Amino acid sequence: MRPNYKIPYLNRFFLGYKSKNPLCFRRRQRSKLIDYSTEEAIYGMLDGRESDFVEYIVQFSEQYAECIRSDYRLFVDAFRNKLISGI
Repeated sequence: MRPNYKIPYLNRFFLGYKSKNPLCFRRRQRSKLIDYSTEEAIYGMLDGRESDFVEYIVQFSEQYAECIRSDYRLFVDAFRNKLISGI
């Protein structure tokens, strides 16, 4: 059973639209690489712990965003001070 999240993006995320249906494959083509549903495996692991997963993703995203902001500040500083050769 698939969860029905009130936020449409989460429904798409959990249904695998971003990773399962690349444009280079026909929708009805089945992969021969794996013999199980990755969606069902994920749902099985998350069963009853969806809120923990969401909390983890939010925490990871915040930490990653801080890292990106720091990297951007370092890049801008290096660029303005002409510390990047070839530019």
